[in-house]
Amino acid sequence: MHGTRREQSQQIADELHLDPAPLNEAVREADYVAFSGVPADERAAEAYWKRIDALRGSMLAALPRWRRWRTRLSLRDLWHSRQSGTRGKEQR
Repeated sequence: MHGTRREQSQQIADELHLDPAPLNEAVREADYVAFSGVPADERAAEAYWKRIDALRGSMLAALPRWRRWRTRLSLRDLWHSRQSGTRGKEQR
């Protein structure tokens, strides 16, 4: 998927037939924290991640069962972890 966070959130909402408002709000918050120079306080960060977990749940629920499993079991994540572990050993 290509584009800005905002473009990607719209693509996700369209593909999964979800209300784009919660995704767009999460994107606005992420952009603000990333680019404003104002650090987020701990409570705001915890609240944000709780909303992200809920969004993730709604996105997964919108997928067919086989795709939910495929999404949760990303081989890319396993490959990245394996490479990271190997690199760490080589640097010692």
